[in-house]
Amino acid sequence: MWVVRLLGRYQGRNGEIEIVECTWDGTRVYFEEGVRQSQATPDGESVFTYVKLMEELLSRSANILVLGCGGGNLATRLARRGKTLTIVDNNPISFMIAHKFFGLPDDLACIVSDFRKFIYQGDAL
Repeated sequence: MWVVRLLGRYQGRNGEIEIVECTWDGTRVYFEEGVRQSQATPDGESVFTYVKLMEELLSRSANILVLGCGGGNLATRLARRGKTLTIVDNNPISFMIAHKFFGLPDDLACIVSDFRKFIYQGDAL
């Protein structure tokens, strides 16, 4: 039986966000408007293959700009490898959710901005 436990429901800029915990494996899922954005263990280990692939592709980079936060799974993995990160997301609630439910480290630079404006204004790294 597939049972989930609702951990939180929030209103984001793009619609309703729900955080659920899967009772069979303990992973947490970030849904935004019903679309699964992130899924990870409570300490931030993603179950998505693309996150692990991106981590490997960025292994030689020291300073990384992450556009979009969601559950912060990619940023968490990169930070654990000692990378310097700046995360940009236009949805401020995403940062709180990523810290509270997915283990996003507190010491990362989290900027609330539309990432297109952030880049075009020359604020990018």
